[in-house]
Order: sequence, then structure tokens, then C-alpha cells
Amino acid sequence: MSKYEKIYTSLCKEISVMLQDNLYILPTEKEMCLTYGISRQTLRKALDLLKKENVITSRQGSGYELTGLYPSRTNRIVLLMESDEAYLDPFIISELSRAFDRYSCQTSVITTDGDTARERDALLSLVKSPPRGLFAWASHSALPSPNADLYHQLWDRGTAIVFPAGRSPNISAGKTALQDNVQGGDILTEYLIREGHTAIGMILLEDDAAGHERYLGYCSAMIRHGLPISDQMIFKIPPNYMNRIRHDPKDQILSQNLSFLPRGLTALICQTDELAFNLIRILENRKVRVPEMISVAGFDDSHLRSAGHISLTTMRPYPQSVSEHITALMMELLRPGTSMTAENGWELIPGGSTAPLH
Repeated sequence: MSKYEKIYTSLCKEISVMLQDNLYILPTEKEMCLTYGISRQTLRKALDLLKKENVITSRQGSGYELTGLYPSRTNRIVLLMESDEAYLDPFIISELSRAFDRYSCQTSVITTDGDTARERDALLSLVKSPPRGLFAWASHSALPSPNADLYHQLWDRGTAIVFPAGRSPNISAGKTALQDNVQGGDILTEYLIREGHTAIGMILLEDDAAGHERYLGYCSAMIRHGLPISDQMIFKIPPNYMNRIRHDPKDQILSQNLSFLPRGLTALICQTDELAFNLIRILENRKVRVPEMISVAGFDDSHLRSAGHISLTTMRPYPQSVSEHITALMMELLRPGTSMTAENGWELIPGGSTAPLH
């Protein structure tokens, strides 16, 4: 082993200890040369290896900082999610895996089917061998989580945790995505009101935090314009509905809810594009034409926006994609004191599923 490789090995050990102690600034080159009794040229060869592994960064005049990643590819990033094949999941898995491969991280996926018992089993296994980072699509995020204790244990053991789609109210560990869902609900409702709609309903998943926030935005816009908000106009879909309809497209829960559509309703906002896509299918089976008889809009700007014969009016996250945004959040957690993200807002993408009310 060459001299610089021995220094690299020593630095790897030192960096691991520093990360455990939440220290993120390396000594100066002069100090490290004195510590190891080496030339600056030998030191820089070792430091270059660490740079290539994304373990350290350097800026002119600022010395060397740790990125928060452990050396020698010991970094594991886990995606704990409901499914690995539904809606946005395959895209997000692919994007995150590609992003963290650039940081020399290994990504793996654990699925729960939205079941809190399976989520607990997964978290128990992770507590035994904590990953460097965890993206958690927590089950039933609008409700208190029975697994909050395990999220807190992982956090206390140094696992950086990001909740991309909302965090249960009794979980204080980690970060949630900074997407302003309240703003998104307000923007979409305001758009429909300006299109002439005054009787606007909403369909949301009753146990999902993002839907509750988008509902608050809907309420804000309706109240601002002096429009009524009736319980009959809000449709709350029960837990695990999306899983059920993915396995059985003929599942009747959404259809049964829609049997109570109040007369005069002219527009429906759906929490996701997936809900909007299924809603349009059900409405058209009932001879309810979209958008001629009712306008339908969704969220997320997913592949389903153009999957049917009618393009969806939807809301697109900006200025970063979902994957870019939550990757940056994770890197901020791994290297405290940095700020890589901008607060995500929403951009309206009009489609053929909505029309002005004449």
C-alpha cells in the first residue's frame, strides 16, 4: 500500500469518528501534514480519493468540509414506501437511485402495502442495522403513528430521515418535504373559480396528510370568494383504497361515494392524478361527460396526466422535481448547516379535463 493510500485509510477512520460526533470541518492541510508527518502532495492525493467518493468537498479559502457520507461506500439509503410499482413510485425509485449513486450510496426499497404492522417490522429490522438515510412514506400520515418510537430511535442513532409526503403528528424526527400543499389547493381552486365554477367539490384520502393540507387550501379559496363549503361536496376515501383499486380496478368504493354527488356540482378537485384518472373513468361509465358536464383536476403532474383520452388539468411541483427536492433535503440532513433546497411551490398545468363554465 502506498503512503497516500495509508493516509486515505487513516482519514476514513477519522472522518467516521467525526460524523458520529457531528463534526463536519477537517483540519487545515498544514495541520494534517503535521499530524501525519507527510508532504502536502501526498495529503492531496488522499484527499482527492475522498472527493471522488463525495465524502468531502472543498472551496477556495474554506478548507475541507464533510458531506455527511461515510467513506468506502458504507452508506445505505432506504426507501420505505407503500409500493414499488404504483403511480409515482417506479419513477421516484429510479430517480433517487440514480441521484444517490452519484454520491456513492447504495439504495434499497422496502414496501409495506400501507400496513402499519408491516411498517413496524421493517423499522425494527432497520433499527438493528441503521441506514445512513431513510426516505419514509409513512403509513396513514394524517393519523398518529404507532411506529413513532422506532422513527425516533433511528433518528437518535444517526439515520437522516425525510418524509416526502407528510409526517404523522406524533413524529418529530427528520424533515418533511417543504411542498406547500395548502398553497397548491388554493391555486387550483382559485383557477376553477375564475373559470366560472362556484359549486366545487373535493376528493381526498382521509388518512393522508397531503390531502388534508390541500383541502385547507381549497377552503381558503372558497371562503375568500364567499362560496359555500358543504360536507356533501367533500368525499373522503378510506385507508388503503388506492391499494385495493390497483389490484382490482372494479373496486366500488369510489363509485359508491360518487352516488351521493349533490346536484349542481360542476367541478371536482382530486388529491392526486391517480384519483382523478379513476374518477373520470367512473364518471364516463355513468354517461357523465368530462369536462362538458363536470370538470375534474388532480395533483402531481404524473404520467397519468396524458394516459387517457382526456389530458388532466393538474398541479406540477416547482422549482425542483419531487426527486430533486427530497434528495436535496436528505443531503442537508447529512451535512447540517448547508441549504440546498428552495421551498417547493406549485405550477398549474391546464388540460382538457376542465373547462370554463358558461
